Amino acid sequence: MGNLVPSRWGRPLEQYIGDYDIIEARQLFVTVWVDQIQQVKSDIEKVSTVTDSNHPHNITILTLKSILRLSYSPNYLHLLGSPLLFRGCIRLMASVKTSGKTSPFSYEFGYLCFRILTISLSVHLLEVGECLPYTIARMLDHLGIETLVTLSQCIARLMKGLIGHGAGPGRETYNCLFGWSTCPKHPTKDIVVTQLDARTLSGILYEDRHAFLKAMASTFSPGLSAVIYLIWRDVCYTRSFNEPCSTKLVIPFFEIYWRYLLVATDDQYDTLYGIQTWDLEFWRGLKPGSLAADLEESRDLMQTFINRLTQTAPHLYEPFPLEAITAALYFLSIHAQTGCESLLPRVLAVTIERIWDALERKEESNATSVDIIMGSFDFFGDLLEPLIPENSLAKEASMMRVINELVKGNLLDLIGRGIFLLNPVSFDCTAQVAGEEQTRNLNFLRASQSFCALLPKLAPRAVVDNGFENLDSVWWRVHRQLQFLEILQPAAKGPTPQSQYGFYRYDVPLLV
Repeated sequence: MGNLVPSRWGRPLEQYIGDYDIIEARQLFVTVWVDQIQQVKSDIEKVSTVTDSNHPHNITILTLKSILRLSYSPNYLHLLGSPLLFRGCIRLMASVKTSGKTSPFSYEFGYLCFRILTISLSVHLLEVGECLPYTIARMLDHLGIETLVTLSQCIARLMKGLIGHGAGPGRETYNCLFGWSTCPKHPTKDIVVTQLDARTLSGILYEDRHAFLKAMASTFSPGLSAVIYLIWRDVCYTRSFNEPCSTKLVIPFFEIYWRYLLVATDDQYDTLYGIQTWDLEFWRGLKPGSLAADLEESRDLMQTFINRLTQTAPHLYEPFPLEAITAALYFLSIHAQTGCESLLPRVLAVTIERIWDALERKEESNATSVDIIMGSFDFFGDLLEPLIPENSLAKEASMMRVINELVKGNLLDLIGRGIFLLNPVSFDCTAQVAGEEQTRNLNFLRASQSFCALLPKLAPRAVVDNGFENLDSVWWRVHRQLQFLEILQPAAKGPTPQSQYGFYRYDVPLLV
């Protein structure tokens, strides 16, 4: 009997992911004939009437694939926007268990349920938000753009607008789209997805987070920003009642959010970054190593980060957004543990490569670029400090590779570039021109010095000195440029020239 269950669930994760990758998502248009629609409607009805994850059902992989065909057909896309279909998929996902643990992504059956679920939720929210006609029109008018990609872009745009509408203190009850509560700007709507649905889905994804990451990293599943937004609003709304369970919901949300951040397609990042920006108190208090799971999972997270920063696919995977780098590094740091050190050199290398690329492209403002550089230095320290070698040849070898990667990545040149991106306000804390710019300057200097001070602890001092010896000329150029700019600035009275003069006079000792 045990062999029958895996047969019904289809192929295991390692075997099914190849059929649902980016190439498969590039299908332009699928014709669904009229005589097929009745069968598809019947299949939707089967899934929609599933009432219990433990109750026997006659849903097969062929049933799910029949439903999924509609996602490629703009004319029939609206049939997928059913709350009952969404709820039925949740129950089917919960029915897939391995060793007593819910694990839908371990088998093709569970993955297809989740894929239908995300599309169903996206279509329904687009319909409630009065954006579905526009979405379908885009699919029909731009057949050169993949239908699933168009759906993903449209739901991400809707979610971004909703974040601006309902995020921030005092707006925890702005859940008008779901019908949970009302807001001053919109009338009451019928409940489209219940909080219980959101919480059940969150629990399933959290319990199966390891396989979830692997599946999402290797497949293309559109509309996941809607799933993230749904779970986030449940946490926000529950918190407004000061319920103790709201704190228990935060960690599962963290784990789901950050895993998706590592693998999301380019069009989803505005939604993800918007959630983090608007609700900062969610993102404080977790210390390095505080969420360390089993070693395999921690290593998988780092490898996924490495893969994403080196992955590009036009239209889907643009370079990893610079603003998301520090959030991703923070996530890695709170999961880091002994045994991950062999991956750290590459983590640092791809991060520095991406920062250099963004600087050359001038992707962000000077202030944002500086913030990303110093934030990366801080999290580099969080990743490396707990793993400083203690009588371990393997760890020492990894740390020496870290030094080599920092040298290859022109660390000192990067620090110098950051200095020249700063707004020239004095480093002198007693100056009257204190403010945001001065704080940024001081923080950048602190982050650079702290990270450089950590380097001699990673490997023997002679190794560090030898590694950076050839970069003396780089730092000499930075120092000479600062001296030159100091000469150009008059020491005249007045806040601006005087503050600039103090800035360029500052000596920046780094490797001490």
